Amino acid sequence: MKIGAGRVKKSTRSPTRRCGTVTTPLVADVLFILITVAFFAICVAYVRWCDRIIGVDEWSSEHADGAPPGTVGVAPEEVAA
Repeated sequence: MKIGAGRVKKSTRSPTRRCGTVTTPLVADVLFILITVAFFAICVAYVRWCDRIIGVDEWSSEHADGAPPGTVGVAPEEVAA
């Protein structure tokens, strides 16, 4: 608050603390890590739940080399023909 010609009145009150604010950087870091770990745990649980409903994807388990279905154990010449 300005008083007169450029003078500033100093407050005599101590700063008020707001509810729900993080007080130290360490608390903020720990809170961020906990939220991140919880997010990824929820993601893993969601993927497992979807696998349980739909079933495991056979393409990824049988064809880890990237070959299309029906070509496991077939010579490349036979696939191209």
